[in-house]
Amino acid sequence: MEFTQVFATVGISALITSAAFAQERQVHRQYLGAFSNVQISAMSGDCGGVSVKLWLDTKDRARPSVSGVLYDASGTCPGKKYALEETQFDPQSGSLSLIAKDGQSGVLAAKFIGVMNTKGLHGNFGFGNQSTGEIDSWSEIDLRRLSAKEWALVGE
Repeated sequence: MEFTQVFATVGISALITSAAFAQERQVHRQYLGAFSNVQISAMSGDCGGVSVKLWLDTKDRARPSVSGVLYDASGTCPGKKYALEETQFDPQSGSLSLIAKDGQSGVLAAKFIGVMNTKGLHGNFGFGNQSTGEIDSWSEIDLRRLSAKEWALVGE
């Protein structure tokens, strides 16, 4: 076999393997959407509010979980980004609990407890106190489900 034939065979095998791996990963992860209450000031262009992007992980069908990212848009869009941890989700009721921690310090950054429906997320939200790691106060919050075009205005 010539070098080009070996190279082509190895390349095709790698492509098939990576495509099969990507297909397997996609089967176990479903995009749930982007949700936001971010408002953009017409005068300054500054932002205020929070946004969340969520995926449903169904690898363990008995206990599906949610993963995602929370953006704190206090001043700029999309804002500071936090990975969601310790999530809980009940697909039947839409009940959802999300915790975001600071990636460097591990301190609680924010928490959401509520429900997800076709229009968005509704529940209680609190920012973590960076000194104590506790939620100082809770606010009722509605995060509207965004289209891809709307997400482009406030997200990354």
